[in-house]
Amino acid sequence: MKLFVGYRPQPPDEYIQKGLTNAGKKPDYVGIVMPSGQVILEWQTGIHSVTIYPDYESFYKITGHPEYGTQLQFIEVPSVRGLP
Repeated sequence: MKLFVGYRPQPPDEYIQKGLTNAGKKPDYVGIVMPSGQVILEWQTGIHSVTIYPDYESFYKITGHPEYGTQLQFIEVPSVRGLP
């Protein structure tokens, strides 16, 4: 399992006004890549929700937004017996 947080420091102004981003001040989302490969995100913006993606590639294709300066910070998680 891999835990990560995602920041978008250069989003469109409209996204900031609508509460869709924290504009790099704090994470926009916290995510985990599950042993199955699925990615679960908990959004930390003004509109809270949970999103599940079938795999990392799908997650990044939809939420990556390099044009917003997206930064992912991976956090080391101790392994749990029986899980990768």
